Amino acid sequence: MVPALVLCTVLAGAGPAIAQSSDAPIGPFVIDVRGALVPFGQDPTIAAHIGVLPTDMPKLGLGLNVGGHWYFLRWKAITFGVGALLHMSSAEHQRPADSELGIVVGPLIRTAIRTVVPQLSFNFGGRDGWSYLSGGISNVRLNLTKNGVEQPTVPTQTINYGGGARWFVKPHLAFNLDLRFYAMNPVPAAVDAIGQPRMTIMAFSAGVSIK
Repeated sequence: MVPALVLCTVLAGAGPAIAQSSDAPIGPFVIDVRGALVPFGQDPTIAAHIGVLPTDMPKLGLGLNVGGHWYFLRWKAITFGVGALLHMSSAEHQRPADSELGIVVGPLIRTAIRTVVPQLSFNFGGRDGWSYLSGGISNVRLNLTKNGVEQPTVPTQTINYGGGARWFVKPHLAFNLDLRFYAMNPVPAAVDAIGQPRMTIMAFSAGVSIK
């Protein structure tokens, strides 16, 4: 429910700009390059599996999104597109020592994800600006290291969904906002793999689009 409300808020904010856009067809191609903010959270289950406190887990990461889309069909107010999205992000955290409180320095924990996701998009607007909803399915591995030692994790099927908008400030250059969610299936604990609960990682990104 919360991801859906946040996504609706972003798309609602894009409405005025899209309403002013040309009725000329979208596309046919767009390339996106965006920087991303990714709240990884401090999941207690994952923390327990690697032997640290939840507060030792990194909370906020930085990342990069690079995508390409081809718009192949327009039907009434909707333009359909297909493409792919590369997402890379990471975060790290180490609890500082405090001699007065008797707190020792914590372990250095690094969390990262890297995935290429096929995308099907539904686009609304025209050549000068449009909003979109898009999604796809891929396997995503949550990469974890503790003091430089890689922890045993495995990929899990992940549904990627989100939306955003593009505003073309020049004929071939646009400003692009995107809000995306990675809904990861749970991973049972095993001898050779860390257990992972069902979790959703959000990525908010901003950057440019070129057509």
